Amino acid sequence: MNRYFYYSFVMVAMLNLMLFVPSVLLSERTTGAVSSMLVAIVVGTLTAYAATSALARYPGRGVPEILRLRLPEWIVKMILAIYAFMFFFASSFALIAFTILLNRVLTPDLPVWNLMLILGVLCIYGSTRSSMTLLFMMEITILLLTPLVLFVLFKGFRSPDVAWNAIYAVARYVNVPPTLSSIAAGTFIFTGYTNMAIFNRLNPPNFRLKGRWLIPLFGSGILLTTFFLPIGYHGTMAVDRYTYVWAQTADSMTMSFGFIERVLFLFLLVYLGLTLLYTSVGWHQSIEFLRSMSKSYRFEVDFSKTPKANWWISCVFFGICIASMFVLNEQTNQIIAERWLIFRMFVELATAIFLLVLTRKRPAADAMGDSIGSTQGDAMGDSKGDSKKSAKGEAKA
Repeated sequence: MNRYFYYSFVMVAMLNLMLFVPSVLLSERTTGAVSSMLVAIVVGTLTAYAATSALARYPGRGVPEILRLRLPEWIVKMILAIYAFMFFFASSFALIAFTILLNRVLTPDLPVWNLMLILGVLCIYGSTRSSMTLLFMMEITILLLTPLVLFVLFKGFRSPDVAWNAIYAVARYVNVPPTLSSIAAGTFIFTGYTNMAIFNRLNPPNFRLKGRWLIPLFGSGILLTTFFLPIGYHGTMAVDRYTYVWAQTADSMTMSFGFIERVLFLFLLVYLGLTLLYTSVGWHQSIEFLRSMSKSYRFEVDFSKTPKANWWISCVFFGICIASMFVLNEQTNQIIAERWLIFRMFVELATAIFLLVLTRKRPAADAMGDSIGSTQGDAMGDSKGDSKKSAKGEAKA
């Protein structure tokens, strides 16, 4: 199960190229963005380590089950409602932003809500699948798209059009004090661990997360590339004139011997898949948080028939997104994104510390023992049942 955690981490880290993280950082490139990225690497890594350490103490249980071990029911429901809103807002905002981008670049003559209708239906279907199905979907998508993203980044750095002197000039502003908005934008790259809030239910009793040193390594590489490569292409002054700076950066690249000459089309195709996956996963977790507010809800790893509640909730999510399309534009999205990134950072920091304190009240061995005991008990019960059935069958024979 280790690989599924890193699939989630890679998905969120790569998605930041399309979202508003580069715009926020580049707008403060001379006023603290460089030092803020260094702080964001430390804060993001520590938060990811704290949250994963807390969740690892209760394998097979999600955040709703962990909270109910220690907190009153009314507090649990309030926290779950906040988490449901967080996952819904983040994934829906990504879907709306990419739909507007796709409409501006590829289909300017098509009404934007028509494009949202197509993408939203796909997200509804994806979010209503079981958690196990979504993990398999994530694995296939990440394995297919990650090489393409790395190819675009590699081609970008290898291009002779990159002005390394411009990158060096901006990097010299490292001594400028960091800013809150840039730190919040930088930490977004490390938030893939939040998907374990629900998917931790699928981890086996003996689960141990290995290779966490990859979190700062991969996250730092993506963060620095996100910031410095557009500067190398557009210069130190013109780089903040674009709302979707990485779309313009990808359009500055060409493949002389490829079947698609403009890298922009490959870039949009890749991020279409990532956006659909990210939105499906976010809506799915929001659905699980809302349904977990009821103590009678029983989580199913996989199911043959989709519950009606999943369909209804996802359709409500889609309706909200459609309504938002008539209100939001690029400027409004930028303002909301900056405030949202700051709010999200503080919520995730508080959640990681809260879970770490909450789970440390009980030794990890005891939590593991309960999980293993219950699992072994079920297995033993099944074995006894099977042995009784076989004994009865032999007696009848």
